[in-house]
Amino acid sequence: MYSFRPITITDVSNALEAIRTIVRPDADNEGQSINSDSVYSYLLPTEQRLVDIAEDTVKSYICDSGDKVNNNAIAHMRRKGYDTILQLDQYDPYKLTGHVVVGEWVIDLSDRQ
Repeated sequence: MYSFRPITITDVSNALEAIRTIVRPDADNEGQSINSDSVYSYLLPTEQRLVDIAEDTVKSYICDSGDKVNNNAIAHMRRKGYDTILQLDQYDPYKLTGHVVVGEWVIDLSDRQ
């Protein structure tokens, strides 16, 4: 049988702290999230992998099955010092929009178009 271990706040913290020290690439990308095309494409492959892991880990932690937002998990992340928001889009109730902040970086958690 398969064994599934739920993601913990420790997993989230480890994934987010791994991207804290990534240096912003030289390009016109000030204010852009680390997973935006204008930043992500300039990162080293190892850094891109860390960003992918952080984004996936956070989304898995704060979304229940069926992409339902887990507000308790978001509150827990905020108590740990991570400015986090994820909510239904104002104009499209079928999309989620939000972000998490770690250091100088923002990870965009919004649904892709």
